[in-house]
Order: sequence, then C-alpha cells, then structure tokens
Amino acid sequence: DPYRTPDTREPTVQNLLDLGAERIPVELAQEPELQAEMLTLIGRTFERMGLHEKARPLLERALVIGRAALGPQHITLAQTLNDLGVLNREQGRLREAEPLLRESLAQRRQLLGPNDKLVAVTLVELSRVLDDEGRAAEAEPFAREALDIRRHLFGEEHRETATSKSDLGQLLMRRGELSAAEPLLRENVATTERLLGRDHPNTAAAKSSLATLFVTKGEIAAAEPLFRDALAVKRRV
Repeated sequence: DPYRTPDTREPTVQNLLDLGAERIPVELAQEPELQAEMLTLIGRTFERMGLHEKARPLLERALVIGRAALGPQHITLAQTLNDLGVLNREQGRLREAEPLLRESLAQRRQLLGPNDKLVAVTLVELSRVLDDEGRAAEAEPFAREALDIRRHLFGEEHRETATSKSDLGQLLMRRGELSAAEPLLRENVATTERLLGRDHPNTAAAKSSLATLFVTKGEIAAAEPLFRDALAVKRRV
C-alpha cells in the first residue's frame, strides 16, 4: 500500500521466514517428514541469503528430526545432509562438511540412481570441499562425474553444465593444467553470457575465472578486458 504508515513490523522475506521457522515445531509437530523438509527449505534459503547463523540451527534440527523419523535413507534426509555440508564449507568447517556430503551422495546414488541431477549437485559440492582442503587429485573425479551427468541430462547449453565446466576448469587451473582448463573456462563464459546475459553475477564470475587463467599464462592483454567487464557488472549488480 503506497499510502500506508511505515511500520518496521511489515513483512519482509526474512521476517516471514523467521515466523515460519517459529511455527514449524508447533504446527508440524505430528508430521516429522514435513517438519524436516520445511526446516531444510528455510535453512537453505537463509544460507543462500548469507544468514549463516540463522541457517545452522534449522538445518541441524532438521537433521536430528530426519535421522529419528525417516530411517537411514530418505530423499529429505539426503537434502538436509547436502545443505548442512554446503553451509559448513561456506563457514570454513571443511572437516565437518566432508562426511555430511559423502553421506548425502551415497544416499542420493542409492535412492535416485547414478545419473540424477541431485547426485550431480552433491558431487559438485564434495569436489569443492576436497579442493578447498588442497586435495585436488581426489576432487577431480567427482567434478568430472558431475560434468558428465549434466552433459547427459541437460546438454552443453545449460547453466548447470556451465557451472560444472567452471568448477573443473578452475580445479585444473590450480593444478597447473592450463591447456586443459582453458576450453572449459571459455565455454563457461560463452554459455553463461548467452543464457543469463552480460549483467548477471555468474557472467562476471565466469569472466574473472578466465581472466585469472590468462594472467597465469602471462597473457595480460587478454585478461584486462575480462576483468574490466566483470568489475563493471559487479558494481552495477
């Protein structure tokens, strides 16, 4: 209402999520599967908003409920494990992240089969944790498997395929395998810009990664315009 009297209690995405999180234990007390699913959903949303301290208790509670109510393997439990693993990685808690993601991956493979899109998601997240730990040789097979799944499911012109090309390309770049990394990073830039546009943050990130490779190769003239484009997008967006 443009004529309203401003009120700090008016709904926002964040306080609606806060309210939902408060209502779940009461209103869904007799529905543990739905309770775990909703706690995971809200926790994941907080994590993506960068509100990590709000996300953690919800995801940890969802995991406790899921383990107690859903049995040793369940789609919702696998999602909770994945999301809590991602949160731990983002907070630098890599040793806590790895077993959660490995358990999620095992459950998703068992429940969904080896070529499901959610299997690819957890493969990506696990490869990132291993790479962050300096275990690039262990991370690479997971990154390659995720890319293979996404190529099979989505083809080359898809943002998830592009993301996997970026992850694998950056991993190879850090290992010094520049000739193998370059085509993956080039394809990521081209696909991301076509699908999401020049002003999308993913496009800026893709250009930054390719520019970093050019700097590593000593090709400064090729790197500079990519960095300038990426910087301009980040300032705008």
